[in-house]
Amino acid sequence: MLKKVLFLFCLVVLIYLFRPLLDDLRASLELFRQMRLASLALVLLFQIAGYACLTWLNLLCLAPFPGRISFGRMMATMTALAFIQAALPSAGASGIALRTRLLGDNGYSVEAATFSFALETILLACVVALFSTLAMIYLLQEGQLTFFHLVILLFGLVLLSAIAFCLWRLMQDTTRTRQWTLRLMISWDRLLQRFHRRGPSPAEVERRFDQFYHGLHLLRRAPRWPFLASAVGRMGFDVASLAACFWAFGHPIDLGVTLTGYGITLIVSGLGSLPGGLGLADASMAVIFARLGAPNAIALAATVLYRLLSYWLLRAIGFISWQSMEQLRERKQASLSPH
Repeated sequence: MLKKVLFLFCLVVLIYLFRPLLDDLRASLELFRQMRLASLALVLLFQIAGYACLTWLNLLCLAPFPGRISFGRMMATMTALAFIQAALPSAGASGIALRTRLLGDNGYSVEAATFSFALETILLACVVALFSTLAMIYLLQEGQLTFFHLVILLFGLVLLSAIAFCLWRLMQDTTRTRQWTLRLMISWDRLLQRFHRRGPSPAEVERRFDQFYHGLHLLRRAPRWPFLASAVGRMGFDVASLAACFWAFGHPIDLGVTLTGYGITLIVSGLGSLPGGLGLADASMAVIFARLGAPNAIALAATVLYRLLSYWLLRAIGFISWQSMEQLRERKQASLSPH
């Protein structure tokens, strides 16, 4: 309920702030005729590189666990997950369900698939927090942010870091986590019985749990820099594609403004109840960059181009990837079934 109220409040404020930009809508459409076509290739290249980094990050998270998947198939899986999370908004549940299904076809357990999602989310959230901090420092230097606001931001980052550290320490407590996992599996078994399905046996739960913790042990021994590099690469290339969209219309913006607009957009879109910040992100990004000094027409054109290539095109590719993998799955099952 609170999230819906915040969404409606942000939407009303956004409509009020967006009204001055409507006068420049025709001028922004004219800019597309003068757009540098080479910039489209650059934006697409940055998006491909960003998703390659995301694929690399997920492969690193899955490496210690039993299973095998190629880089290309994992990249197709990432686009399919992006589509399903937008098509079926469910606070990430639809993405986790499809992830376990697609990765399960490649030998990965439910625990490994879910853990890779959790670790990916934590790492990307840390990078977003880093970028947002740099943006706030830029605003502070420009005199648009008070020192008090920065202290509040740092307090929030410290609090989130403390929560993440406590969760990590909890996962290292094998005895307590084993007890909680067994309780969850028993609850899952009871839920399956309501749908006339049989859950895993206690011996199977123990085996999968030991296998999962063995993978965690191997993961802790792995070097940290590839995880950080892939996470920074994912967000960094996305920021670069946004900057390239402004360059496409002959108005390059500096790094501080880019990070500030990108970070604020993520915060605003996070308040929305729609997937991927749909609606709020589309409209708020133009308003934000116009407020940061970009001409209204260019802010409209550049942000529309960015959302078309980074959000809508990606989801369209994800739908095709998902359907292709489902067809291959059906063919494989048909070939294995007795005639």
